Order: sequence, then structure tokens, then C-alpha cells
Amino acid sequence: MIFSTSPTLKKLLIFCIVLSLGINSYIPPVEAQLFGWLRWIWPPKRVGIPPGKRSGGAVRGDCPKTAIPLTALVPANEEGLTFIEKTVSPHPNFWFYVPYAERVPSSSGRRLEFVLLDDSESIFYKATYYLPQKQSSVKMGGVISVAMPKTIKPLQEGRRYRWVFSVICNPANRSGDATVNGWIEHIAIDPAFNNQLDEKINLEKISSDYAAQGIWYETVGTLAKLLRDEKSPSSKLKRNWSSLLDSVGLAKLSAEPIVPRDKCEVCRGIPARERSEPSKTTSTHHKL
Repeated sequence: MIFSTSPTLKKLLIFCIVLSLGINSYIPPVEAQLFGWLRWIWPPKRVGIPPGKRSGGAVRGDCPKTAIPLTALVPANEEGLTFIEKTVSPHPNFWFYVPYAERVPSSSGRRLEFVLLDDSESIFYKATYYLPQKQSSVKMGGVISVAMPKTIKPLQEGRRYRWVFSVICNPANRSGDATVNGWIEHIAIDPAFNNQLDEKINLEKISSDYAAQGIWYETVGTLAKLLRDEKSPSSKLKRNWSSLLDSVGLAKLSAEPIVPRDKCEVCRGIPARERSEPSKTTSTHHKL
């Protein structure tokens, strides 16, 4: 055969095969793998702020060590440090993996705490929540959302805020909390981009469009809520979720469940009540 006797033709053939594979391996973001290319647009940006921390295990108290610790669903560098990510929402959602759950949410002293600080380190918003309710098919916790209630003042455009999310393992000794923290910046959405979003009904594609604009909180939130609320998520949706998490170094979370809203008071914006307080409806109920 001619290819067995001509080194030059062999090299040419190999070059053509490699080139062909390289071309065919690129899948545009509008196709099946919407998020495989994102690792190129989420490099953490050091902009003169103290970095945050994406994961944090409990030091002591009633929170046992887990295979995957408390983790914020945000990009981070190789050391797990977080920096500023963007949102276009005045009342954004924050997403976390919480490795703990309880059969009865108020059965122990453990709580979740979310604190948002403005750029002067003053408390902008603070709330305490019960842990998510344990699901029969899941040993531990899962991915949850924390939303800012619509009843509080909105984030200001152009301002940066620092968030701190903790699992309170022992209310009498907060030094043992599992804690993560990071930054969020509220930006104005480009009117032309917003008009494009209004014309689309494919939420997976909308999430990809947010990603192309470098808007992290809507990227992850749109896809997570779609996956959570679908009764039978498609394999394509699951692949896109895995691809998104892998693009920011969170591949280990792709198989973890997203806690249903009816099993998660924090996901519905219902703060924890002290044991001495009567059960009552709170004005901060809101749908994500």
C-alpha cells in the first residue's frame, strides 16, 4: 500500500486526522454541550479585594466530617479562593451545597446563616434558616438556593457586596461553624442583550447566553432551577449541568441532588423561628 511506504504521506494523513478531530470536537454553545467552553471565561479575577473561600468544613460541634464539605457554587482558583462574580438581579439567588439535612428541620440546634455585607462591611441583609429536610433517597443534604426576599431593599447597580454563608453547628460556640464566603456585584443588563433573552423560551440556551456575558449568578441559577423543577430532567439537561460545574472545578457536585423546594424552607425564603416563638406566616415568603 502507498501509505506503508511513504513517510511523508503518513505524516500528512495523521495531520489531516488530527485537524479533523479538532474541528469536530468543538461544539458550539447552542448545541448539546452548552457549557464545556466556560472554563475559558471564568478565570477568578483579583481586583484588589480580600479573596473569599469556596468550601469549608466544620471544626467542631454537631456537624460531622463529610466527603464533600459545605461548598458555594461559584468559580474559584486552584487554591479554592473566590473573587467577584456578577448578577443582573437586584434580589439574586445564591447556590450552595449543604452536606447536612434533618428529618424534622427544627429538631436540633443546627442552623444555616446567610449574611450580606455592603462595601463598607455593614450588614445589608442577614437571616437564619433551618437545615433542608432529609430525603428518603439521600443520605446527606444537597444543593440549595438562598434568595434575597423581595421585601428588602435591592442591591445597587455598580456596588459590590460580600456574602457569608455558614452552617451553625453549635449555637453556643460559633468558632466551629462551617463557613464559605465570596463577592457579588450587581451590574446593569445591556438592553440589547435583555431583548434577546425576552425572545427566547429555551432556559438552557438563556443560561448559556448569561455565561457568554460572564454573568455567573444567573448562569448557575437558571440551569439549577430548571433541573430542580423538571419532573423528569432530560439527559441533555443533566449533561449541561455537569458541564457547567466541571467548567469551574465543581465536577464532584454534579451527581449531588438539588433539594426540592417543598423539602427546603431556606429555598422558599422562610427564616427559622426560635423554639419559643409561635408558628406564623412570615412576610418573606417568595417564589424563586
